[in-house]
Amino acid sequence: MKKLIIPSVMALSLIAAPVAMAMPDQPMPHQPMKQMGPGGKMKGKHHGLSKEQHQQIKSIIMKYRDQKRQLRQQARVLRMQLDGKLVTKGTSWDEIAATVKQLNDIRGQMFLLKTQARYEVFQKTGIVVPPKGHRGKRHMRYGR
Repeated sequence: MKKLIIPSVMALSLIAAPVAMAMPDQPMPHQPMKQMGPGGKMKGKHHGLSKEQHQQIKSIIMKYRDQKRQLRQQARVLRMQLDGKLVTKGTSWDEIAATVKQLNDIRGQMFLLKTQARYEVFQKTGIVVPPKGHRGKRHMRYGR
């Protein structure tokens, strides 16, 4: 009797599973897909902001753009100098430490500018702009 019950229950479960998972009779409301651009950014959307708010935010960010660009270029040059000093024989630790200190000072200035822009956006629009690259949770990168 057991030999007959177990296969019957398994067959019944295989038949009932697709029925239980079938779509409901009522159609699901259509939700338009979000247009995503490179890096997961929304294309052509203002993220629920009015055009005026979007323009204010854009003008504030553009105001700091040239300063940040200059600092990025300086940081790039210092990183290349640091790499060169690391592989050059006869370079003293004091020279390397001084270059690292300069690089960290520039990074601090860059962070200060970004924070200043975010603060100004909040003061003028009441909107908190997340830091660039903010994804809400940490993503681990393997193999880099």
